[in-house]
Amino acid sequence: MGKAPAFQFYPGDWIQDTRILTPLTRGIWIDMLCFMWRSEDRGKLSGSECQLARILSCEKDELKAAVEELSVTKIADVTTHNGNITVVNRRMYREQKERESGRIRAQRFRDNKASNGENNGDLTPPSSTSTSTSTSGEEEKERSAPFQLPSKEQIQEASELKLAEDVESISKELYEKGIFREVHAFKNQALKHKKNLRSILHTLSRCYIAKPEKPWGYCTKTIGLEHLNYNERDFQKTAR
Repeated sequence: MGKAPAFQFYPGDWIQDTRILTPLTRGIWIDMLCFMWRSEDRGKLSGSECQLARILSCEKDELKAAVEELSVTKIADVTTHNGNITVVNRRMYREQKERESGRIRAQRFRDNKASNGENNGDLTPPSSTSTSTSTSGEEEKERSAPFQLPSKEQIQEASELKLAEDVESISKELYEKGIFREVHAFKNQALKHKKNLRSILHTLSRCYIAKPEKPWGYCTKTIGLEHLNYNERDFQKTAR
């Protein structure tokens, strides 16, 4: 897994959420968050008392007191098993799982397109026929719901799974309404070049609103800026 160099830090939230902690525990907690961010299992930090005390540069009794404080205040989820302590930042751990699910969903999406013969030059719209032999009532309800553009706030906060779904949805709308007939080719090219999913969705949303005369050129120019903007924001994704 590639390591983003930073996560977003909200001073106001930090002050409010950690006022209940002692200064020592606040210091240990921020170090824990940094190690959680760099962990292979992002959002989770595990080890024995000795191991955790060593990497957090504190004494074992200080670690024990901090872990107890974090558990009692419910700022973190803490479990102990066979002498090992596991501390979990719920938000960081949840968002990482959402990112992993989004990557899997996006890869399935690309694989399905490839297996259906759609490539960067293929203008064939996605099939309206579901490949599933059965569809739940909730899925049918979502499919029949009127299309709505996501807001900037929704794009910024959405999981990668939701982003992948919205990109497919707006691409379908752009094609079927004749606003951007080459949208599937553009989208596939953007995915191939690893453009940020948020930037793809925001670009296609702007195209849907602007209805430009030359949508390919418009989207190419727009995504160049949006990709950089959203990459920077995602590198600063917060964990409380």
